Amino acid sequence: VEINKTGAGSGNILDFDFTAAFTGTVFNVDFGSAISAVGLQLDSESGARTGADIQWTDNSTGTHIGMDYNKSGSGASTAFDYQESYLGSSASFAVKITLDADDGLDTTAIQVVRGAGLRDIPVFDLNDASTGTTSMFDIDLTGIYTGNIFDFATTAATTGNVFFVNLDNGVAMTAFHTEGSGIRTQ
Repeated sequence: VEINKTGAGSGNILDFDFTAAFTGTVFNVDFGSAISAVGLQLDSESGARTGADIQWTDNSTGTHIGMDYNKSGSGASTAFDYQESYLGSSASFAVKITLDADDGLDTTAIQVVRGAGLRDIPVFDLNDASTGTTSMFDIDLTGIYTGNIFDFATTAATTGNVFFVNLDNGVAMTAFHTEGSGIRTQ
């Protein structure tokens, strides 16, 4: 099926409107033997796009999942992959989460839940071979915040380290630096 729209316009090319109860799947792609096929490709080409390539509008009052990735196979899958090949600086964000002022006050931006089991892999893994002077983690507070920036608590007989800094090769690196100006009260 090929749809070629050459003139200006508005509205939807494909439109599905459900006015009765429905429990099926709107789009179902079963790859079967097409192990190298691409399921969906969106090509922005070289135009100066300003619209969203994929957009969810969630006005639902029910608890649901916007995007659900269920992994059960033994292959080393990647649920989300962002790879930039633009040479230079594009000022992009691989992931951006915005909680507007006074909106989503109890929304957790990112949550990782791991069940029991012997895990020998980190929750967050950062591998960086670049050079530069900027921070790898940058937290800028502009509001009066009274909570902890980092909070660690354990209810198990943990034997590891809360912070472990290995400076074997970073012989000119400072492990921990605190700086503050003004009249401090704490």
